[in-house]
Amino acid sequence: MYDLTTRVSFEHHKEAALQLLRSTGHYLFALALIALAHTAQCQDQAARHYRVLVHHTSDGLSPKSMMAVMQQWINATDLDHDKNTRALLFTTDVPLHLEQLRERLAPTGYHVLGFTASRMNGETEDRTEGMPPFPNFFDTGNELEDHARYDAQKIAWIAAWPLEYERMISTRAKPHGE
Repeated sequence: MYDLTTRVSFEHHKEAALQLLRSTGHYLFALALIALAHTAQCQDQAARHYRVLVHHTSDGLSPKSMMAVMQQWINATDLDHDKNTRALLFTTDVPLHLEQLRERLAPTGYHVLGFTASRMNGETEDRTEGMPPFPNFFDTGNELEDHARYDAQKIAWIAAWPLEYERMISTRAKPHGE
């Protein structure tokens, strides 16, 4: 599956290469443009791990309906819901945008506040839209650096989103459904 924008971009580059080929006869250059466009298209389709910050619109909702929508819509894998950080977690090769997620998940009773999408190595966050979920701890094997990085990310997130942090810790204290 592709993002329509990616497909249009690939078609545009391919068409430009073919026009160049017809007008100048520069076969190698035209072939290089087509290969470059295809490479960009494939890179954009790389699998990404999404961490989506969600807020339920009424008490007692089960995340199962939200997860079912993601599975049916984009065939998401590794689906999970972290109730402590209120993050929907999944992997897909379909590039997503905040408004798409909001539109799809609203009927399930969940509001999407924001997300991060990272390449499969999990360390580099490619893109953030809206309010990002609470930071994750990544273990690289260097305990001092890992904890220092996580603590700095946590402090920055709490400073940027104090009300969401208060909401997050207050829901952790309550049993589910209250």
